[in-house]
Amino acid sequence: MIAWLWLLVALALAGPVEDGAAAWEAGDMDGAIAAWQQVLDEGGRGSAVLHENLGVAWYRKGDLPRAIAHWRQARILSPRDSDPPHNLAVARSELEGTPSPNDPLPPWLTVATVGELGILGTALLLLASAGGWLSWLRGWSGWPWLAVAALGVVLGLGSVEGARRLQAHPGAIVVGDDLGLRPDPDMAAPPQRQLLPGTELAVERQVGDFVLVRTSDGQGGFVPRASLALVGVRLILPADR
Repeated sequence: MIAWLWLLVALALAGPVEDGAAAWEAGDMDGAIAAWQQVLDEGGRGSAVLHENLGVAWYRKGDLPRAIAHWRQARILSPRDSDPPHNLAVARSELEGTPSPNDPLPPWLTVATVGELGILGTALLLLASAGGWLSWLRGWSGWPWLAVAALGVVLGLGSVEGARRLQAHPGAIVVGDDLGLRPDPDMAAPPQRQLLPGTELAVERQVGDFVLVRTSDGQGGFVPRASLALVGVRLILPADR
């Protein structure tokens, strides 16, 4: 039943994907972005390839912040793909006046996704259970299987902690203009610092319509949520375009 549901979802989204590809081939970046964004709106977090293509489309339109946001999401979904890091390096090199990126992605998620860690951890635990049971029947030592089980637990914890961090502390990219870093979650508070579009920040927590962020040089403050793209479990862009 679940397989059929996934098939129906894939068939429903095939149209927008093909429409986006056709617009892309015609040089219509706006059309490609609109079609592929529809896929994200209807299908959830999307795929690494979809985010990578959206990043290229935004890059060709000259919107580096949104390109960076999509490429960072692609990197989360496909951490061993070399294209997103390369594209990020190119886009970052073209930004002027922004501080170095504050990229909060846990290091273990640069080699495997949350799902991959969870699946591998579960598989190792099942293998350890079967091996331990067989060792008990045959009178063998069960210590090697304890090590396998311990590794499975570590990978499982890494999966859970990675998902928690992506949810609670996503990355943030400034996509709005004239954004001030404020000491309080209030637009009336005088800004301590101006943040240029493309600035990459770490999110500490969300407070109403504001987000408490921290720059790469350690300065913290509040910025309006509507001026940020959040990169975590899924990419959340402001609905201003």
